[in-house]
Amino acid sequence: MEIADEYFNNCRKIAVKDPVLMTTEVCYSVFAHKSGIISGINKAVNFIKDQTYGSLKIMAKRDGDSFEKGEPVLVFTVNYYEGVTLETTILGFLSYSGAATRMKKIVKAADGVC
Repeated sequence: MEIADEYFNNCRKIAVKDPVLMTTEVCYSVFAHKSGIISGINKAVNFIKDQTYGSLKIMAKRDGDSFEKGEPVLVFTVNYYEGVTLETTILGFLSYSGAATRMKKIVKAADGVC
């Protein structure tokens, strides 16, 4: 099943032909370039769980948590073959964080006016 950008789909096609890549465990780390409020992490974690069947370890912030620039918000270890196509969708879920961060700024700026 092709669920990712073509680059990652091609990586998976290569991995299926290589027994080492099929069984290699890798660690993915997702971090942001700006500080903010995390949103969409629950959807991302559930997506990872739904798409993987082998050994899986996940450490993640919780929806609503603050994060700093460069701080990992999601770290997971999974078989390369299973994990290689997940990035596109995970980043899509985590893009909700931009809206959550902007909304927090709006609420703070309103300072109880509403």
